[in-house]
Amino acid sequence: MIVIYSNSKTFGGVEILIHRYINYLKSKGVSFRLIEMKNTKLAKLVDEAYIIEPDSIDEIKNEMLYLFLPNVSKLTELPNELFSNTSAKVCSWIVHPNEVFTNFIPYSISLMSLLGYQSSKFSSFIMPKHYKMIGDLFYTLNKNKSLLLMDNACERSLIYFFSSVKFKFKFNITAIPVPVLPFKMLEKKGSCVNDNSIGYFGRMDRTKYSAIKPFIENILSKQKCPQLHVIAVGDKMDELHSLCSKYGIKIIDYGFQPNETARRIIKENTNIAIAMGTSALDIAAEGHPCIILDPAIKKKKSKQFKFRFVHEIEGYTLGEFRDFPNYKLGLHSFGECLEMINDNLRKKEYEYVKNKHNPELIFNAVTNSLYKSELKISDLKDSISKIKKSFKSAKFN
Repeated sequence: MIVIYSNSKTFGGVEILIHRYINYLKSKGVSFRLIEMKNTKLAKLVDEAYIIEPDSIDEIKNEMLYLFLPNVSKLTELPNELFSNTSAKVCSWIVHPNEVFTNFIPYSISLMSLLGYQSSKFSSFIMPKHYKMIGDLFYTLNKNKSLLLMDNACERSLIYFFSSVKFKFKFNITAIPVPVLPFKMLEKKGSCVNDNSIGYFGRMDRTKYSAIKPFIENILSKQKCPQLHVIAVGDKMDELHSLCSKYGIKIIDYGFQPNETARRIIKENTNIAIAMGTSALDIAAEGHPCIILDPAIKKKKSKQFKFRFVHEIEGYTLGEFRDFPNYKLGLHSFGECLEMINDNLRKKEYEYVKNKHNPELIFNAVTNSLYKSELKISDLKDSISKIKKSFKSAKFN
């Protein structure tokens, strides 16, 4: 049995990925269970018979042959009962750049807001023992074929943050990207009010807001009669409304919408979309033009004036922090992007997702990687326990 550990607090790209993987496993007749609270948005999409709540793990721990963590940061919150299984193999997926640093290093988010990427050098200097623990953990995961990466940005980020550790990462696998199912490409329905009718689909948290705010201030505000169609929820929605009001931008807020509905709304009501991560793929899968927004750690970082369409991304990277060392600029100004929109470009967007993010191929690769893992979850018990104690005490030694 494959056990997928989620225990989600929000609903975003990772949870969509889990839902799609579950559908894949069901279609293949593979036995699985999902560890998740039953009142979450993800749980409501899954048959209750497949859900095990975190406090009921004893029911399935001995049946577990493989433990899959689609979010690697969950390693440090695994219940102790799971470690008692001495034969189950484990495999984790890094799906966000910076995820390892911000989730495994104490004070990392605060430090990054002050120091940007220089915070890694500071952290490794003031807490070398903890830093080495994390480096050793990921060395072990990688060495035992238990680590998956979503894109090249995740790889570059991991190497950058732990370059001070006395080894170099040499990954055993290539990046396995986010899977998205493209529907049959349909002709565009409806008509936009104007060419500057822009769509946004995704969460509206601190990271996403750091990407859309400069776009609104420096680009959208200068367009003629701009409209922003937003399908999003998050703690930055009020700020987004205030920002649009400040610049006289009409905002149409659809709130949370199911994935297929969100795709249709964007396709039928906008000329072009802005997004990052899974949302960008979902839009492009409709054959709809979508450019990637790049976020930033520090508020005063230079703005983004150059963009890439989804079919132009490199190494599956669906958004990279603008202040990351060696950050690659986009290819086109926003005006150039608007001029490039035609049926041929729409086809390129659709074909890219269809060929590069095929769920059948990707989930097959994920499952095979899980089967090939050489690391038992019980082998991580001591190291995870030490990391949790170190993180809790946060001693700089």
